[in-house]
Amino acid sequence: MANNKLSIRAVRSDGEIFDYESDTQKGWHLTKIEGLDFPNLEIFTEDRGFGNGSIITGKRKEARDIDLKSRCSFTSKSERERVIGFHNNNYSFDLYINYMGILRIAKGCELKSSKCPTDNIYAPLNLTVGYIHPESDLISNESTNVGFYNVDPMWHVTRAYTPNGGSLVFGVISQTLNKYIDYTGSENTYITAKLEMNESVVGMNITVNDKTLKINHSFSVGDILVVDSEWKQVELNGVEMSPNDYNGEVLPELILTFGDNNISFLDDAGDNSGFSTDLSYTGRYGGL
Repeated sequence: MANNKLSIRAVRSDGEIFDYESDTQKGWHLTKIEGLDFPNLEIFTEDRGFGNGSIITGKRKEARDIDLKSRCSFTSKSERERVIGFHNNNYSFDLYINYMGILRIAKGCELKSSKCPTDNIYAPLNLTVGYIHPESDLISNESTNVGFYNVDPMWHVTRAYTPNGGSLVFGVISQTLNKYIDYTGSENTYITAKLEMNESVVGMNITVNDKTLKINHSFSVGDILVVDSEWKQVELNGVEMSPNDYNGEVLPELILTFGDNNISFLDDAGDNSGFSTDLSYTGRYGGL
């Protein structure tokens, strides 16, 4: 019987797939999994020259070790060959982890060990696999998209008609100057913003909490501006903008932290009616 509370699927960098927990009766079933909790933290210190104690000079999260065991309910030469062939360290692996209905992904894992013992050819196959996840954070399986607009209701009745039978406007969509995003990820995450100009716009100021990216440029109708704080990129119509056009040191600081985050997109006149804005982000988590 399959484990309905925990399943792990490995997707190899060439697209091949292996399920360590199968929904079929004659399949693989997880028997042990370690490494899905929060990773270890490493703190760097230096002794004080005067006085007691130490000075904290840095800290980081260590890479995540994910170790699992899975057992096959039948013995098969072809299945053993499939197992050995799949676990090839010439590839990288994305692990899709479904825990109690919550899906998280460990991206870019490297294979550090795999064993499928041969001591008893009649016994069911037992597989032990170890991965190392360099980034340590688990990410959400899908991005969250945020539109910078409000829908203002015009009527309290959803079905209202004019005397001649025509319908009345129920709501009006309008741009909003700023939005609060309630971010629930335990680890900070980056943003990607896409802005499309519907009129001439002078300058662009993108603010996330107390950090503002200022772009000095006169935009034309139809221009599309894309800002990616993770990859530290600012592109205009698919071409990377000159670093002289914006304060690039702020880019990696455009991040969402746990709780409310105040975000705004404004031109140099303090307006945002001249462009549409779509923002997206992917949740990051220290563990399950």
